[in-house]
Amino acid sequence: MAVLSDKDLVTLGDHQLFWWWFKVACGAVLIATLVLSSIYNLTPWFDSPTRVSQSLVVIGGLSAIYHYLQLKSVNLNVQQPDVLETQYGLYRFVRHPMYLSDGVSYTGLFLLFPTMATAGVLLFALLALIRQSKAEDQYLADHFADQFQPWKEQSKMFVPWVY
Repeated sequence: MAVLSDKDLVTLGDHQLFWWWFKVACGAVLIATLVLSSIYNLTPWFDSPTRVSQSLVVIGGLSAIYHYLQLKSVNLNVQQPDVLETQYGLYRFVRHPMYLSDGVSYTGLFLLFPTMATAGVLLFALLALIRQSKAEDQYLADHFADQFQPWKEQSKMFVPWVY
């Protein structure tokens, strides 16, 4: 098992923190665009089913909350867990169910007001989620070497059975 030095943990932590803030900023831009579009009667790129879009936002949000609470129930500090959660909810199928949930919510926000700009923001948000997940995979692999590798082999990063 590779042991991370304090310097490595700070670098990895800073990297994770950057991508976390970046994806949060993308979500804020998507929400702000939605608000501004309703204030200024802006025209979307195409029409999408509102109920589907709203459902994606709600399902993604509730899933993120559920998986956060599940992770919090077994760890005092979610950012530096002492227990590797692999058995409950989507953790059985994907290593980052909260980021999957964020991606679902962001897709719903995009579909509520689809434009070229919001498509770009969605793309950047999804890329940030992938980068953050890779940084966290590295942390988990180093911190939970014996448990992480078998879990990684049986699960996917985001999308069950796909990616």
